[in-house]
Amino acid sequence: HTEQFAQSTTADGRGARETQQAYSNSRTGIDKMGLERVIDDRGRKMVKERNRHTQEERTQQMFRGMDESQAGAFDNQWQQRASGMPRHVPIGMGSQNMRSVLQGPGGGGMQQVAYDRQPQGRPQYSQSLQRRR
Repeated sequence: HTEQFAQSTTADGRGARETQQAYSNSRTGIDKMGLERVIDDRGRKMVKERNRHTQEERTQQMFRGMDESQAGAFDNQWQQRASGMPRHVPIGMGSQNMRSVLQGPGGGGMQQVAYDRQPQGRPQYSQSLQRRR
């Protein structure tokens, strides 16, 4: 039985940040991926979940400091701000990265932590954790 979790956060230093998260559990067959974008006191988070045993997929959206009707305006503002945002540090989950974790569990070390400073001088923090039972 293997559980894997990975997270990466990047920010522009002016109130905007993006967090990517992934979780996989080989026993339950559940894979989850989350993407959260925040600008000052407003935010939007999307979580996708897939059950590898039943092939059922679900998507959930959550809003902070706004409602669903304001999502389009938030997305437009995000696109303007995101151009100056540093890219996420690739984080390992064995031979996989966080975006491919939804394809199934992989091997790898017990824990990997990466810290990278982009040319703009904005720090990023990423971590990956894997437990075997």
